[in-house]
Amino acid sequence: MCVAPPLAEELLRECEAEEGATYFLYNKKTPPPTPSRKGRGTETNVLNHWSLQSFAMKIIHYHSPNFNARKNGFTKPEYIMLHYTGMKTGKAALERLCDAKAEVSSHYVIEKNGDIYQLVDETMRAWHAGAGEWCGITDMNSASIGIEIVNGGHDYLKN
Repeated sequence: MCVAPPLAEELLRECEAEEGATYFLYNKKTPPPTPSRKGRGTETNVLNHWSLQSFAMKIIHYHSPNFNARKNGFTKPEYIMLHYTGMKTGKAALERLCDAKAEVSSHYVIEKNGDIYQLVDETMRAWHAGAGEWCGITDMNSASIGIEIVNGGHDYLKN
């Protein structure tokens, strides 16, 4: 069951539904507007007057064929692995991660402008960790969610 903040439903109605996109609701604590001072010696205490604001985050669905079922007893992810793409552009990274011949993928790609692409469902095993091992787990692909952050890394820092 999802318990939505009071304005969440109204916020979702305002979002234009796009085919192939999912919206997630988050709450963010924000301070109230700066108080106005009326008269000498009167001011508003803003320290304990925070309000909750709702906002929607859009996930763009983009399919990669490079995944399979989780293995070695993992039925859900236990770790999150952050990677940088090491490619010149986000488009180039998406093309590579969705190329069956490349045999590499991730669950999500986060673009420089904040766009989030989901390539592989979280219930499945994306191929982002290679032969990595962590704390005795030899199949980190099965144990984790992979998130690629669009960044040229060391090869493209000058561009």
